Amino acid sequence: MRAEPRPRGRSPVAPAPRRGGRTSVRRARQRQRCRHGRPDDGVRAAPCLHRGAGARRPAPAGAIADEGPIAARVAAMHANIVHVRVQGDGRSPLPLLDRHFDLYQRPVMNPCNAIWAETINDAARSRGVSVLLTGQLGNFTLSHDGIPHLAQLLGAGRLVALARLARQLRTRGWRRRRIGAAMLGPFLSPAAWSLADRPVRPLARAAQLQRAAPGRDRRPGRPCRDDRHRSVLSPMARRAGDAALGLDRVDMGSYNKGTLAGWGIDLRDPTADRRLIEWALSVPDEQYILGGEPRSLARRAFADRLPPELVGEQRRGYQAADWHIGVSGALGEMVAELDGIERCRPGEALVDVAQLRALVRDWPDFAADDPRWNQPAIVDRYRSMLLRGVAAGHFLRRAARTN
Repeated sequence: MRAEPRPRGRSPVAPAPRRGGRTSVRRARQRQRCRHGRPDDGVRAAPCLHRGAGARRPAPAGAIADEGPIAARVAAMHANIVHVRVQGDGRSPLPLLDRHFDLYQRPVMNPCNAIWAETINDAARSRGVSVLLTGQLGNFTLSHDGIPHLAQLLGAGRLVALARLARQLRTRGWRRRRIGAAMLGPFLSPAAWSLADRPVRPLARAAQLQRAAPGRDRRPGRPCRDDRHRSVLSPMARRAGDAALGLDRVDMGSYNKGTLAGWGIDLRDPTADRRLIEWALSVPDEQYILGGEPRSLARRAFADRLPPELVGEQRRGYQAADWHIGVSGALGEMVAELDGIERCRPGEALVDVAQLRALVRDWPDFAADDPRWNQPAIVDRYRSMLLRGVAAGHFLRRAARTN
């Protein structure tokens, strides 16, 4: 695990952020070992600071809305890493949709995250950075959590080892329902998932989001093409299957080339290196969750290179915690965009414009720092369904060349 990457050329290099802070700071730590004293710009985005004294950014329980302090702590350990904090400004994602179409030639299905990503690109370009390191596949390789090992143990009939691992997870605060979902998930059909509650919400909500944000082939008699919601017949292959889905789900080449065209920045992902992926898949899964500690391998490997508070961090980073601020001030623009989608035959056929209009009409009037913005139902309806549906419809409208 003691990687020693060698930089190509002498262009300024900066590590970009990654959710939860673990992958990005590990990558920065590896990078500083090979920079021979030259400082790297450790660029980290922070959510928009709400107006008013004492206002705070809402984040779900067990999540981190602002990873800036953690990144600063890592940078302080190494003289040749410079921590650059990029502050969000609460912009609406709607004005970016045309630029997304031109640069990426595909819909950006998480437009609220694109705001901070492009803000980082702006800051990096202003500092003369020409290479930006990312960690998109870190959770499939370097920071894999080992959770599929529960299903592997069940499929192999190793019930004693399964009971021991479940007990270890319980001592770390895992609920029985969460453990059961991870254990039984690969054996259940999508219909069975739809009966579940929050622990499997990302899978259960697929049908609910379908009409607003199309992703499946709905032609009668055709099988579902969204393999993310299919059961894995062989739990022993779950680990390789997860990695394959991570590689196949999104073509990062579109975004990488768009970033190069729009900002002159070369995005590179060390965690997507084929050698690292092959090595990670060869590691026994129990090493990733040893002693009931998810991401155990990465925590042990980097224990002497990262702050103890980060090595032991159990929370996840919450990207774009200020997602609702910009949209709240742009509901009129949202209605105008829906008018355009409705006039576009492909868009109107694939996107439920009436449902999206209802969501705009019912937009919550919560205060910016109200924790209710992070209720699962609110996030599903507005952050996922509405924004994703509008992004998909806008792309269809532009591709069909309609006004």
